[in-house]
Amino acid sequence: MRLKVMCVDDEPMVLSALCLQLRRDFDVLTVSNPQTALQILKDFPYVDVVIADLRMPKMDGASFLAGVHGVAPNAIRFLLTGDREGARIAAALTQGSPVRFLRKPVSAEVLRRGVEEAIEARRSVSPMLELRSDPPAAGT
Repeated sequence: MRLKVMCVDDEPMVLSALCLQLRRDFDVLTVSNPQTALQILKDFPYVDVVIADLRMPKMDGASFLAGVHGVAPNAIRFLLTGDREGARIAAALTQGSPVRFLRKPVSAEVLRRGVEEAIEARRSVSPMLELRSDPPAAGT
């Protein structure tokens, strides 16, 4: 079963690049609006990994990922960030659950390796915790 990755960024080119880099190994959902992404997660919280850009209009990535923790607490969260955003990174660290960081621009190899390592780390800490927790089939 392929794991599900949600990518959230207001720039279509970035979303396209992330999808191209990940789609070989994962089911990828791209969303250009963090508010829409939160609604999707409220309705369908069975996403394994969420990757969000730090700088987005109306809701930054740190605030978005804090919201993700509330609706999909098992999802592994990544924040895409540039070099000169120390204050915003610090804010992300204080907004709840652990967040992993990826520096932009991120290569396909670094992105895939980062996601795979995060998944393996989660499994090694909680082997009984299924990352992907689809609802049970009807009648079971």
